[in-house]
Amino acid sequence: MLDLAVRNIVAKALTDLLGYEGRSVAELLAARLPEMLLRVDTVCAIVGLSVATIYRLMSVGDFPRPLRLSSHARGWKLSEVAEWMNTRKREGADLIETDKEASP
Repeated sequence: MLDLAVRNIVAKALTDLLGYEGRSVAELLAARLPEMLLRVDTVCAIVGLSVATIYRLMSVGDFPRPLRLSSHARGWKLSEVAEWMNTRKREGADLIETDKEASP
């Protein structure tokens, strides 16, 4: 689901923030990844959308809302971002369904 570069960023962040020295990247990701909190720049990198688009989608209820971390900081749960990504339709999915309805 996540490309290697994002995995490495997450693993480094976990190692730096949580002090999980000596563990493999796979162990780090399995232990903490689903509930890791992400800042908006990381969310943008994961989903491939701009900050403006993320906030626009949130305003219409089509993107998870962040948690309030402090008076100014917000963070998204990775599990909620991943769930949102899994609800997206694949490119051309509408065309396949339309073709099925049109055939006898």
